[in-house]
Amino acid sequence: MAERARRATTRGVAAALAAAAVIVLGGCAASGEGLPASVIEELGTRTLAESKSPVQLLRNEAAGRLPRIVMNSAVETADVSEPCLDPDDDPAGLARSWRSTTTIIVTNSRAASIHEATTALTTSFTDQGWESSADSEPGVRSVLTSGDSDAVITITATDRSGDDEAAIAIDVTGACVLTAGPESQEVLALEGRG
Repeated sequence: MAERARRATTRGVAAALAAAAVIVLGGCAASGEGLPASVIEELGTRTLAESKSPVQLLRNEAAGRLPRIVMNSAVETADVSEPCLDPDDDPAGLARSWRSTTTIIVTNSRAASIHEATTALTTSFTDQGWESSADSEPGVRSVLTSGDSDAVITITATDRSGDDEAAIAIDVTGACVLTAGPESQEVLALEGRG
């Protein structure tokens, strides 16, 4: 009983620290000095910290929708912030979006069905109201958007070729938000570099 209470207290303290970090990091946004007022207004008041978790969870959810029999391994997973405006308009990289990606190697026995797997994954989202953009190519590349989300999901199938194995790449990008730049405390902490 005491062990259970200790674990509950530890979880409670960890949750409180995580919430405090989001509040502190959320307050680190820059003034947008050097950007036009119209751009600053369009970016709004959301923070990178508010965007990170939903984007990561959406990437993980998409990967989790693939049948286990199709997946051999996840070879590369990345979570980073990236500039989201043209460098000519934002040379300091103050406007950034969170990007979470994973590349999943497909089992050899399922490589031939890679396009069916990506089509089924895309359909699982369109059935929930996501829309596939005009530049999508069913079974090969799908770009999904939703009026209920700032995120964009891109699902890409790569056929087996030579030494390269068949793979499915899932790329989720969040809203473009104003930060203090790529080397700011907020970005460094969110990317695990600070």
